[in-house]
Amino acid sequence: LHKEYRRQRQMCIRDRGILTVIGYSVNDTIVIFDRIRENVTLAPGRDFRATVNLSINESITRSVGTSLTTMTVILAILLFGGASLRDFMIVLLAGVIVGTYSSIFVAAQILVLWDGRRFLPWRRQIVST
Repeated sequence: LHKEYRRQRQMCIRDRGILTVIGYSVNDTIVIFDRIRENVTLAPGRDFRATVNLSINESITRSVGTSLTTMTVILAILLFGGASLRDFMIVLLAGVIVGTYSSIFVAAQILVLWDGRRFLPWRRQIVST
């Protein structure tokens, strides 16, 4: 009974960590996309790839700074916190790293591919006919 309770508790902690990381990553992606939207309206004639590149360069400092601050707190809790928080903090630490990378370097590139319809090649064929 004790092992089953412990296993369920660890799964619950892991699930809460994953949900927290998803929210963190979505927020970071929204910040990048909002910057892209602002830059598209400021210079509508600029190439979309250049606009995305500019937007990433403008917001990378904020995103990395926020992530480093969050990781510093997570590491402090990992080092000085209790054993009950350890699993949750490990999931958060891994998630912040992956979430920051995906928000900056993956999500914006998918948007560029999507804009050029290279992300959905079958849709390009349907739209052009």
